[in-house]
Amino acid sequence: MANIKVYLLGRPYVEMDGERVNFPYKKAEGFFYYLCVKKTATREEIISVLWGADNENVGRKNLREAVYQIKKLLGKEILVTVGHTSISLNPECMPEIDWDNLNDENLLDAEEQGFLSHFMIKNSYEFEEWISAMQEQYNKRFVKVAREKLYKADATKNMEEIQKYSNILLKIKPLLLSILDKLLYLCKVTQTKV
Repeated sequence: MANIKVYLLGRPYVEMDGERVNFPYKKAEGFFYYLCVKKTATREEIISVLWGADNENVGRKNLREAVYQIKKLLGKEILVTVGHTSISLNPECMPEIDWDNLNDENLLDAEEQGFLSHFMIKNSYEFEEWISAMQEQYNKRFVKVAREKLYKADATKNMEEIQKYSNILLKIKPLLLSILDKLLYLCKVTQTKV
């Protein structure tokens, strides 16, 4: 069984046994990334997200082709189909996915990356909307964790940490005036220049 790693943060890519994998076309690649996040999805859901503009029969044909291409590229065991209703990543040979390993401790390390950065599929507006929703979810979690760390640093008056987490938040949300006000107040109190 191959060792598959999937990187969804930053510019996405897949490695199999240490080598980068090239998908035959963007919609097959997007379908695989979608499953890496969702783990399982109905055929109708996948068709709607990736081939929403096509008619249903064309969407089904395209999905069958994408499933075939992914199994050919990553191994037959990577996907599990349940009748004609759903498709899942095989839990017995689940790839290592960076998105699954995000937690409050390492989330801020991925500061500059974002979710599926610069990955677009031409004429697939539903897929772009899904990416936007996932990026928004990522950003909200990112801001929440950075704020919590900022408040902890403030409680201990750790100026280095206060400045670090304030800068992170200002990069993400430049108009967070309350954070800027807090930083300026703390700098004034401790006589530190920004």
